[in-house]
Amino acid sequence: MIVINPTGAVQKVEGLDRLVDKLSKTLPQNPTSAAAMQAVRNSFSDESMKQTFSQGVARLPDRAVKVGDSWTHESTTTNPLFGKATTTTISTLTGVQDEIATIATKLDLKFDAVQAPSNPAGMAVKVGESRGEGDVLFDVANGRQQRSTTRMTMSFSVSAPGPGGAATNMETVSKSVITVEIVP
Repeated sequence: MIVINPTGAVQKVEGLDRLVDKLSKTLPQNPTSAAAMQAVRNSFSDESMKQTFSQGVARLPDRAVKVGDSWTHESTTTNPLFGKATTTTISTLTGVQDEIATIATKLDLKFDAVQAPSNPAGMAVKVGESRGEGDVLFDVANGRQQRSTTRMTMSFSVSAPGPGGAATNMETVSKSVITVEIVP
């Protein structure tokens, strides 16, 4: 169950902790399974999924706005691999036609390297510049998001122990497009 308030803030996520508990009972009880289940618990707990869903739901202003008005929202999540991340989203109402509001978004992600957890494989992961932009179509008549598309670019550097103890270093850029849409 997901509870979202009228401005798009995710208030509560319930049920995933119970699902993960049921899943853990089906696995063999050994150190490898226990480590895997801990990773699953960290990634798919009610609280971690509340944070994840909070990133994916368009936040609406808590006041009346007109075309051209902007509002800012900031949220913080903790990723099991990358650590604490703060996302700042600036949204601007760009138009309303036939009771469909169009909202443009700009996203900026900052990762706190100090908060990054230790990685069991000994990898050091650092997230560099991470930015995005998108658009939201909001159905004013029905009071719900109709579609949102987010385009993100993130840079990563990874350092891991290689054969013979030498470090293996990788630099990568990830580009993604995520669309969430109500399907009739």
